[in-house]
Amino acid sequence: MRVVADIREGTPIKKDTVARLTLQGITGLLYVNLLPRDAGSQALPPIASIKYPVIPSAQSQFDVLIASLPDVIAQGQ
Repeated sequence: MRVVADIREGTPIKKDTVARLTLQGITGLLYVNLLPRDAGSQALPPIASIKYPVIPSAQSQFDVLIASLPDVIAQGQ
């Protein structure tokens, strides 16, 4: 799945930035969180030939939780 996001100009996007869905509090709302993997990485230069640059995604905490449910259920039996 691809998502087109409107990101504010000046937002620090690094070469190793990843996008991850993150839960917001107890409401269960999800938002896209941009996370650099290395604090010292370089900024991603603009690429004139690409209309929508692609930021790789990382597995969300919600996905990890859902994937672990069968193991949790099996341990409880």
